[in-house]
Amino acid sequence: MTRSSFVMILMCFVADACQLLGQESQAIFVQPRVSTDTVRTMADDAAIWVHPTDASKSLLLGTDAGFYGDSSGIHVWNLDGSRQQRIVLNNPKHIDVRYAMQLAGTTIDIAVAAMRDHNEIRVFKIDPDSRTLINITTSSGINLTSFDGAEPFKQPFGLGLYKRPPDGAIFAFVSGRSPDSKAGVMQIRLDDDGNGRVKGSQVRMVGANRSFVDGILVDDVLGFLYIAEEDSGIYKHYADPEMSSPPLAFFARDDGITGNRSGLALYACSDSTGYLLLSNPGSESIKVYRREGDGGDPHRHELFAVIQNANGHYGAGLEAASNFDSATFPNGLLMWQNKSEKKFDLFAWKDIAVDSLTICARGHPTAVELGAGDSYPKSIILEQNYPNPFNPETMIRFMLRTRKRVTVQVYDLAGKKTRVLLNALVEPGYHRVSWNGEDEAGRSAASGIYFYQLLSDGFSETRPMVLLR
Repeated sequence: MTRSSFVMILMCFVADACQLLGQESQAIFVQPRVSTDTVRTMADDAAIWVHPTDASKSLLLGTDAGFYGDSSGIHVWNLDGSRQQRIVLNNPKHIDVRYAMQLAGTTIDIAVAAMRDHNEIRVFKIDPDSRTLINITTSSGINLTSFDGAEPFKQPFGLGLYKRPPDGAIFAFVSGRSPDSKAGVMQIRLDDDGNGRVKGSQVRMVGANRSFVDGILVDDVLGFLYIAEEDSGIYKHYADPEMSSPPLAFFARDDGITGNRSGLALYACSDSTGYLLLSNPGSESIKVYRREGDGGDPHRHELFAVIQNANGHYGAGLEAASNFDSATFPNGLLMWQNKSEKKFDLFAWKDIAVDSLTICARGHPTAVELGAGDSYPKSIILEQNYPNPFNPETMIRFMLRTRKRVTVQVYDLAGKKTRVLLNALVEPGYHRVSWNGEDEAGRSAASGIYFYQLLSDGFSETRPMVLLR
């Protein structure tokens, strides 16, 4: 097989895999169980922090995106909507939370906010005892315009955090709102500055945005980054900078979306199922897509359902949590901006799920209702290697929904085993192995077509790849 014919076949395969199949989405009307206290200027973005030992002590975080003096800041609420803390800050935009960051020999949970007026991001420790936020940003700050080549990147706007499972490294993805900030989304690594505070260093720019980016979401377990361009759709990338590649998917282009694509949230179950949620203020709704993809393709996301507030709702800020239960919010909650009333409304996921959506109890699925003709998602997904063709190295990605022993091995065109890349017990989630084009003895393999195979508990799947010297 020639290189050109293989590339043509590969392009056809990708095109077929990316086709969106139309389906009639379900409309779900719900009412909030609780609302937060109002903010002074404009409720904007939301985040949820789950207490490590007592779910009833969990906190709701929200930004008040005012521009002047003490009219804006970060608000911290209890689950009953009462205010626990208010931090006065000028024009904070998006906020996100991650757990168990290593800092100065201790483990802490953090919240990070994008500060539009200051061209920076700020990092806060979440203290589980006082249930308050404490600023731990490095003394010199994390100013986005200070990074090499990032002078045009101003007015940080959208923000999402990513904790890389293998090493626990934490990254922030940030978009800009200034006219010069459409070059992409900046990825920043957060680290200990040696003085018990958090510093940032630029890692890369992701994508090339055609319109402003509001919603940014990272699925840590599966390793995917979702970027919601307001005027076009959602781009899906690998979150790990070592897995840089073209977009894996582009969806939410139509789907009854009016105006901007805004906030993104994830309702995630422990078996890697769940839902991607996109707020669309123009249609006063939330668009729902399956986290695990559709039709066995993890990168095809069709509109599955639409959530609407029975009382009417216009809001962009969005967050969801599935990993706790409380009396008011069994099976997790959804936090949604109520723009007109300057607050956030809180919905029990149990009320949203009704008879058609997944319910996760403490992160575990208790009920899954699938659409007609669908089957339960595959327990193992093996992806096409990237790059392909390749020289000198390629990456192979696979996903497990449960803990399994996995073998990944390479064969040549004659069926002779060339290299065993992996033979180990592997935890659930997305994983990657690489092949550098060498055999077991460390000799360079010749150019040609090879096959990689994944074996696990009776499962076997093989895909082709091309090595070009």
